[in-house]
Amino acid sequence: MKAAFIEQFGGPEVLKYGDLPDRLAAAGEVVVDVVAASVNGADWKVRSGQYSQAMFPLVLGRDFSGLVAAADAGIGDLKVGDAVFGVLEAGREGAYAEKMAAEDVYVCPAGEKLAFHCTSEENGLVLHRYWTNACQNCTIKHRCTTAKERRITRWEHEHILEAVQRRLDEHPEKMRQRRETVEHPFGTIKARMGATHFLMKTLPRVAAEMALHVLAYNLTRVMNIMGIEPLMAAMRA
Repeated sequence: MKAAFIEQFGGPEVLKYGDLPDRLAAAGEVVVDVVAASVNGADWKVRSGQYSQAMFPLVLGRDFSGLVAAADAGIGDLKVGDAVFGVLEAGREGAYAEKMAAEDVYVCPAGEKLAFHCTSEENGLVLHRYWTNACQNCTIKHRCTTAKERRITRWEHEHILEAVQRRLDEHPEKMRQRRETVEHPFGTIKARMGATHFLMKTLPRVAAEMALHVLAYNLTRVMNIMGIEPLMAAMRA
Protein backbone atom coordinates (compact mmCIF):
# COMPACT_ATOMS: atom_id res chain seq x y z
CA MET A 1 0.00 0.00 0.00
CA LYS A 2 1.06 3.60 -0.53
CA ALA A 3 1.65 5.62 2.63
CA ALA A 4 3.23 8.77 4.04
CA PHE A 5 5.58 7.72 6.83
CA ILE A 6 8.74 8.51 8.77
CA GLU A 7 11.71 6.36 9.73
CA GLN A 8 13.16 8.84 12.20
CA PHE A 9 11.97 11.88 14.14
CA GLY A 10 12.63 15.34 12.81
CA GLY A 11 11.27 18.16 10.68
CA PRO A 12 9.21 18.01 7.48
CA GLU A 13 12.24 16.69 5.61
CA VAL A 14 11.94 13.26 7.28
CA LEU A 15 8.55 12.60 5.65
CA LYS A 16 8.62 9.87 3.02
CA TYR A 17 6.08 8.54 0.54
CA GLY A 18 6.30 4.97 -0.67
CA ASP A 19 5.19 1.36 -0.37
CA LEU A 20 4.58 -0.45 2.93
CA PRO A 21 3.01 -3.87 3.66
CA ASP A 22 -0.82 -3.90 3.78
CA ARG A 23 -2.39 -3.72 7.21
CA LEU A 24 -4.17 -6.84 8.54
CA ALA A 25 -6.98 -6.96 11.10
CA ALA A 26 -5.80 -8.14 14.50
CA ALA A 27 -8.16 -9.25 17.29
CA GLY A 28 -10.84 -6.61 17.84
CA GLU A 29 -9.76 -4.55 14.83
CA VAL A 30 -11.05 -3.55 11.43
CA VAL A 31 -9.04 -2.66 8.33
CA VAL A 32 -10.24 0.50 6.63
CA ASP A 33 -9.72 1.57 3.01
CA VAL A 34 -8.92 5.22 3.68
CA VAL A 35 -10.93 7.67 1.58
CA ALA A 36 -9.86 10.88 3.33
CA ALA A 37 -7.53 11.95 6.14
CA SER A 38 -7.08 15.38 7.69
CA VAL A 39 -4.05 17.12 9.18
CA ASN A 40 -4.27 16.99 12.96
CA GLY A 41 -2.28 19.30 15.21
CA ALA A 42 -0.82 16.22 16.90
CA ASP A 43 0.78 14.99 13.65
CA TRP A 44 3.75 17.34 13.80
CA LYS A 45 4.28 16.44 17.46
CA VAL A 46 4.48 12.76 16.51
CA ARG A 47 6.83 13.53 13.62
CA SER A 48 9.12 15.63 15.84
CA GLY A 49 9.37 12.92 18.51
CA GLN A 50 7.17 14.26 21.28
CA TYR A 51 5.44 10.85 21.39
CA SER A 52 8.47 8.62 21.76
CA GLN A 53 6.47 5.35 22.01
CA ALA A 54 6.29 5.19 18.20
CA MET A 55 7.91 2.34 16.23
CA PHE A 56 9.42 2.83 12.77
CA PRO A 57 8.42 2.94 10.02
CA LEU A 58 5.59 5.06 11.41
CA VAL A 59 2.65 6.09 9.25
CA LEU A 60 1.32 9.43 10.44
CA GLY A 61 -2.28 10.63 10.57
CA ARG A 62 -5.03 10.33 13.15
CA ASP A 63 -8.26 11.65 11.60
CA PHE A 64 -9.73 9.39 8.94
CA SER A 65 -12.83 8.34 7.01
CA GLY A 66 -13.22 5.37 4.70
CA LEU A 67 -14.81 1.98 4.11
CA VAL A 68 -14.34 -1.21 6.13
CA ALA A 69 -12.24 -3.63 4.07
CA ALA A 70 -11.89 -6.45 6.64
CA ALA A 71 -13.10 -7.07 10.18
CA ASP A 72 -12.20 -9.42 13.01
CA ALA A 73 -14.95 -11.90 13.92
CA GLY A 74 -15.36 -10.30 17.35
CA ILE A 75 -16.23 -6.88 15.99
CA GLY A 76 -19.68 -5.54 16.90
CA ASP A 77 -21.78 -3.77 14.29
CA LEU A 78 -19.09 -3.14 11.66
CA LYS A 79 -18.98 -5.20 8.49
CA VAL A 80 -17.17 -5.03 5.15
CA GLY A 81 -18.36 -2.08 3.10
CA ASP A 82 -19.56 0.07 6.03
CA ALA A 83 -18.64 3.76 5.90
CA VAL A 84 -16.69 4.80 9.02
CA PHE A 85 -14.78 7.75 10.41
CA GLY A 86 -12.87 8.39 13.60
CA VAL A 87 -9.72 9.52 15.37
CA LEU A 88 -6.85 7.16 16.15
CA GLU A 89 -5.35 7.33 19.62
CA ALA A 90 -1.76 8.36 20.35
CA GLY A 91 0.70 5.66 19.37
CA ARG A 92 -1.71 4.09 16.85
CA GLU A 93 -1.42 6.59 14.02
CA GLY A 94 -1.76 5.39 10.43
CA ALA A 95 -4.38 7.40 8.54
CA TYR A 96 -1.94 8.69 5.89
CA ALA A 97 -2.10 5.41 3.98
CA GLU A 98 -4.33 3.54 1.58
CA LYS A 99 -5.21 1.09 4.37
CA MET A 100 -5.18 1.40 8.14
CA ALA A 101 -6.26 -0.66 11.16
CA ALA A 102 -8.46 0.59 13.97
CA GLU A 103 -10.19 -0.87 17.03
CA ASP A 104 -13.98 -1.02 17.32
CA VAL A 105 -14.05 1.15 20.44
CA TYR A 106 -15.13 4.56 21.65
CA VAL A 107 -12.52 6.66 23.47
CA CYS A 108 -13.93 8.83 26.25
CA PRO A 109 -12.58 12.27 27.32
CA ALA A 110 -10.62 10.54 30.08
CA GLY A 111 -8.81 8.38 27.53
CA GLU A 112 -10.50 5.10 28.45
CA LYS A 113 -11.71 2.69 25.76
CA LEU A 114 -15.38 1.74 25.69
CA ALA A 115 -15.31 -1.68 24.01
CA PHE A 116 -18.14 -3.59 22.36
CA HIS A 117 -19.88 -5.97 24.76
CA CYS A 118 -23.24 -7.11 23.43
CA THR A 119 -26.06 -6.69 20.92
CA SER A 120 -29.75 -6.42 21.73
CA GLU A 121 -33.01 -5.65 19.94
CA GLU A 122 -35.46 -3.00 21.11
CA ASN A 123 -38.59 -1.94 19.24
CA GLY A 124 -37.31 -3.67 16.11
CA LEU A 125 -33.92 -1.90 16.24
CA VAL A 126 -30.66 -3.84 16.53
CA LEU A 127 -28.51 -1.99 19.06
CA HIS A 128 -24.86 -2.50 20.02
CA ARG A 129 -23.58 -1.65 23.51
CA TYR A 130 -20.18 -0.28 24.44
CA TRP A 131 -18.85 0.38 27.93
CA THR A 132 -15.82 0.20 30.22
CA ASN A 133 -15.36 -0.83 33.83
CA ALA A 134 -12.94 2.03 34.52
CA CYS A 135 -15.66 4.57 35.32
CA GLN A 136 -15.72 3.84 39.08
CA ASN A 137 -12.25 5.31 39.57
CA CYS A 138 -12.56 8.09 36.99
CA THR A 139 -11.94 11.61 38.31
CA ILE A 140 -14.41 13.20 35.90
CA LYS A 141 -17.20 10.63 36.28
CA HIS A 142 -19.48 13.22 37.90
CA ARG A 143 -19.35 15.22 34.67
CA CYS A 144 -20.17 12.19 32.52
CA THR A 145 -22.79 9.97 34.14
CA THR A 146 -24.57 9.22 37.41
CA ALA A 147 -24.84 5.52 36.54
CA LYS A 148 -22.38 2.82 37.47
CA GLU A 149 -20.62 3.30 34.15
CA ARG A 150 -21.18 5.28 30.97
CA ARG A 151 -22.67 3.15 28.22
CA ILE A 152 -22.93 4.03 24.55
CA THR A 153 -25.68 2.55 22.42
CA ARG A 154 -25.20 2.43 18.67
CA TRP A 155 -27.87 1.45 16.14
CA GLU A 156 -26.70 -0.99 13.46
CA HIS A 157 -27.37 1.65 10.77
CA GLU A 158 -26.02 4.60 12.77
CA HIS A 159 -23.35 5.28 10.15
CA ILE A 160 -26.09 6.19 7.66
CA LEU A 161 -27.47 8.86 9.99
CA GLU A 162 -23.96 10.15 10.58
CA ALA A 163 -23.32 10.38 6.84
CA VAL A 164 -26.59 12.30 6.33
CA GLN A 165 -25.75 14.69 9.18
CA ARG A 166 -22.25 15.20 7.79
CA ARG A 167 -23.68 16.12 4.38
CA LEU A 168 -26.11 18.56 6.01
CA ASP A 169 -23.28 20.16 8.00
CA GLU A 170 -21.27 20.56 4.80
CA HIS A 171 -24.23 21.97 2.82
CA PRO A 172 -26.65 23.74 5.21
CA GLU A 173 -28.37 25.40 2.24
CA LYS A 174 -29.85 22.02 1.29
CA MET A 175 -32.49 22.27 4.04
CA ARG A 176 -33.70 25.58 2.61
CA GLN A 177 -33.83 24.00 -0.84
CA ARG A 178 -35.81 21.10 0.61
CA ARG A 179 -38.35 23.46 2.18
CA GLU A 180 -38.76 25.25 -1.13
CA THR A 181 -39.15 22.13 -3.27
CA VAL A 182 -40.76 19.53 -0.97
CA GLU A 183 -42.66 21.17 1.86
CA HIS A 184 -44.47 23.75 -0.29
CA PRO A 185 -46.40 21.11 -2.32
CA PHE A 186 -47.59 19.34 0.82
CA GLY A 187 -48.60 22.62 2.43
CA THR A 188 -50.59 23.54 -0.68
CA ILE A 189 -52.27 20.13 -0.86
CA LYS A 190 -53.16 20.26 2.83
CA ALA A 191 -54.71 23.73 2.40
CA ARG A 192 -56.79 22.53 -0.55
CA MET A 193 -58.02 19.59 1.50
CA GLY A 194 -59.27 22.06 4.08
CA ALA A 195 -56.59 21.14 6.66
CA THR A 196 -58.80 18.30 7.83
CA HIS A 197 -58.84 14.51 7.81
CA PHE A 198 -59.26 12.26 4.78
CA LEU A 199 -62.81 11.63 3.64
CA MET A 200 -62.20 7.95 2.90
CA LYS A 201 -61.41 5.03 5.21
CA THR A 202 -59.08 2.01 4.86
CA LEU A 203 -55.66 2.26 3.29
CA PRO A 204 -56.57 1.52 -0.38
CA ARG A 205 -59.31 4.19 -0.41
CA VAL A 206 -57.18 6.76 1.40
CA ALA A 207 -54.33 6.07 -1.06
CA ALA A 208 -56.70 6.70 -3.97
CA GLU A 209 -57.91 9.96 -2.39
CA MET A 210 -54.33 11.12 -1.83
CA ALA A 211 -53.43 10.22 -5.42
CA LEU A 212 -56.26 12.44 -6.68
CA HIS A 213 -55.02 15.35 -4.55
CA VAL A 214 -51.50 14.92 -5.92
CA LEU A 215 -52.82 14.69 -9.49
CA ALA A 216 -54.79 17.91 -9.03
CA TYR A 217 -51.71 19.66 -7.66
CA ASN A 218 -49.52 18.42 -10.53
CA LEU A 219 -52.08 19.55 -13.13
CA THR A 220 -52.22 23.00 -11.52
CA ARG A 221 -48.43 23.26 -11.62
CA VAL A 222 -48.27 22.22 -15.27
CA MET A 223 -51.00 24.72 -16.21
CA ASN A 224 -49.12 27.50 -14.41
CA ILE A 225 -45.86 26.59 -16.17
CA MET A 226 -47.08 25.70 -19.67
CA GLY A 227 -50.43 27.40 -19.90
CA ILE A 228 -53.79 25.73 -20.50
CA GLU A 229 -53.71 25.70 -24.33
CA PRO A 230 -50.22 24.12 -24.67
CA LEU A 231 -51.20 21.54 -22.05
CA MET A 232 -54.42 20.65 -23.92
CA ALA A 233 -52.44 20.32 -27.15
CA ALA A 234 -49.88 18.05 -25.49
CA MET A 235 -52.62 15.87 -24.00
CA ARG A 236 -54.33 15.52 -27.41
CA ALA A 237 -51.02 14.54 -29.01
